Amino acid sequence: MTHKIEGPDRRPVSVTGGASVARPRAVGQENRAEDKAAKAARSDIEITPAARQLAALEKVLAATPVVDEARVKTISSAIADGRYQVDAGKVAERLLRSDAELHEARRRER
Repeated sequence: MTHKIEGPDRRPVSVTGGASVARPRAVGQENRAEDKAAKAARSDIEITPAARQLAALEKVLAATPVVDEARVKTISSAIADGRYQVDAGKVAERLLRSDAELHEARRRER
C-alpha cells in the first residue's frame, strides 16, 4: 500500500529537493525487468463484463449526434412557412411539472 504525502497547500511534498533519483542497475538487467513488468501487467488485467458493456455504450453514445438535424430542419421549415403552432396549454403544463420536480429535488437535498 502506498500513501501520498501532501503539503499544506495540497501539493506533493518533495523529499529529494527536486533532484531525480534513480536506482543503479546492472547492464542488461533493465530490459529483463521491464519485460517481466510488462508481462505481469498484461496478465493481471481483467476486464469485467460490465466494463465491456460500458465501453460498448460509450462507443454508441460517441457516434450519436447531439442534435437531431432532421428534426431541426423540419421545425425550421415549419417556422419559416408559418405552419409551426405552439400549444400554450402543453407548454404551461410542462413548465409547471418541471418546476414541481425541481422543487421536490431541492426538498430531498435538505
